Amino acid sequence: MKIVINTEDAIKMVLAKKKLVIAIAAFTPFAVFANEDQQTQKAGTTLPTIVVTASLAEESPDTAPASITVVSKEQIEQSAANSLAEVLGKTVGVQNYNGGGREKLTIRGVRESNGVYTLILVNGKRISSTGALWRDADLDISSIPLSSIERVEVIRGPMSALYGSDAIGGVINIITKKPTDEWQGAINAEYHIVDRGTGKQQYRLGASASGALTDKLGLSVSAEQYDRDAWFSQGKQATPAYYIEGKKTQNLRSTLSYELNDQQNIDLDLGYNKDERPYGQTDYQYYPAWDYLSEGFASQEIERYSVGLTHRGDWSWGKTTVSAQQENSEIKDYDSDFDEPKHRTLKENNTNLRAYSNFDVSIHGVVAGVEYNNQEVKDGVTYQNSGKASVSTTSVFVQDDIHITDPLTLSLSGRYDDHEVFGHHFSPKAYLVYQLPHDIVVKGGYGQAFKAPSLAQMTKDYGIVSCGGGCTLWGNPDLKPETSDNYEISASIRKSSWNGSVTLFQNEIKDMISRDITYTVDPNGESKPTGAAWVNLGRVKIKGVELAAQADLLPMLSVDANATYLDAKNSETHKRLDERPRLQANTNLNLKPLEWLTLTAGASYIGDQVINQKKLPDYTLVNIGLSAKVDPAVTVRAGIRNLTDVDLEEKGKDAGITFNEKELGRNYYVGLTYTF
Repeated sequence: MKIVINTEDAIKMVLAKKKLVIAIAAFTPFAVFANEDQQTQKAGTTLPTIVVTASLAEESPDTAPASITVVSKEQIEQSAANSLAEVLGKTVGVQNYNGGGREKLTIRGVRESNGVYTLILVNGKRISSTGALWRDADLDISSIPLSSIERVEVIRGPMSALYGSDAIGGVINIITKKPTDEWQGAINAEYHIVDRGTGKQQYRLGASASGALTDKLGLSVSAEQYDRDAWFSQGKQATPAYYIEGKKTQNLRSTLSYELNDQQNIDLDLGYNKDERPYGQTDYQYYPAWDYLSEGFASQEIERYSVGLTHRGDWSWGKTTVSAQQENSEIKDYDSDFDEPKHRTLKENNTNLRAYSNFDVSIHGVVAGVEYNNQEVKDGVTYQNSGKASVSTTSVFVQDDIHITDPLTLSLSGRYDDHEVFGHHFSPKAYLVYQLPHDIVVKGGYGQAFKAPSLAQMTKDYGIVSCGGGCTLWGNPDLKPETSDNYEISASIRKSSWNGSVTLFQNEIKDMISRDITYTVDPNGESKPTGAAWVNLGRVKIKGVELAAQADLLPMLSVDANATYLDAKNSETHKRLDERPRLQANTNLNLKPLEWLTLTAGASYIGDQVINQKKLPDYTLVNIGLSAKVDPAVTVRAGIRNLTDVDLEEKGKDAGITFNEKELGRNYYVGLTYTF
């Protein structure tokens, strides 16, 4: 395995590491408290000892053939974050891009404005009901009740060798809570109010319960409602740089587990999600008496139902897993700037079937399986001839973990995808894990990944208003899939009271899909867009360094920190890619002076980034909070987020450039959890 980095690159990497250490150290003055909403990996009991996403088998995250971050339910509960995306955005290698209130998770800088580059799973099953919308949204990551989550496994780096398309950036696997033997439950409420600046009030209500119905039948159920008021910057055009859209979601998730016998069990997963996004758009006049009056208006609403069935068997020769999932969504889309009909209703149906087995043969630990995916979208407006489109993919995958010696394992994996439109594609991966003495693990590998064009991108008769209303964007059936070559190497150490890791990675993506806009010059000499189509244009190279560390300084005091250095450039122009911070760092301190009281504080540093090669300034966000167990069944949380009231609109104005991202102004939160 080889990472292609020349001497100049190596020097930059070394300098970057120094910057990372300095950035982390700079946050230590906040050690009076510790931050709840920036939890990453912890030692001891906080970090789950078992993960399943990297190999479709139970294993330690330290020795899994991938770079993995695990976020536990305790970290989510204590975070006081407004969303799961916000929690994950504080972990190493992950950026939570928030434009106009829509969050997009980016792993190692791999993203575009027009597609999904991170595969999202729930209990190992795909969720994707935004294929009907060519502009990527956060409707999937926000569809799971926070109270239903047991843990989240984040794989940093491509995983097409096991999961196929859409895993070109990485994988997020949300593991939900399983039924418990004894009945237990919780009710929680949280309220956020903005002191000044960007944003308005938000609240979340949730409830969960789990227990046994009979000796062999168990139930786990969670429900949640979240509301966020819309906010608009006074007197400014209603673009994502100057508004945060309103949001109202209702999420329901349940699992019914039946134990057939000691070797077999069946899980029935049911999900419901309703997500409403009303917001003003294009232009509006501001009236103090009414707060604002929108002249242009757009809204979206998605309602989805999902049902999944999983059978697991534990046999004398190995284990088997067979699953089936159906996800049906209806999206209501309205935009007053569009030509008639301004309303359109889209329907998306996704079917996923998968079966695989795990077994050992001599020194080989093998997983082998098959998968079938079908996506169907119905939209009588944009699919202008047929009113619908569909695509299916059939896949075969295998991974062989070869235990060469006790400390040395070579993992070889590959997946063959037969895509209905563009044909077949093979994604290989090789990964080596070496366990050294003194609890040190060195691992690394090479892999190829791909991303198939979406239905909107590859369907000839798909046309939608684009260019700010100035042109129509058409699909292109001649598109090729995006492909990538990826290298990474890491070293980690885990002791009883501290741990740390360093990872170097490089990812080169070819044939990136972008819009190609055609312009004409009008009689006044102005250039105006007249048409657009999807084409394979881009080629980018992204490389970087990830650092993570955690330590229990005292029995009552712990600290953890992570930092990511990113060098993301267009391979042809050698210019930096937009809105990828060169350096990100997060640090947390947790102080427990009393058994019932936890004080928290932390900071996040977001380094300089560019938009159209204009540099955006860096900034730091600081949060403080506390959690008090006032009764065996009652926990109260409170705190201040964005303590120094960083305002990106003001920072951008001072620098002569506009941030597309938004950060809430200084805001206060209070929360309560009652367990029973």
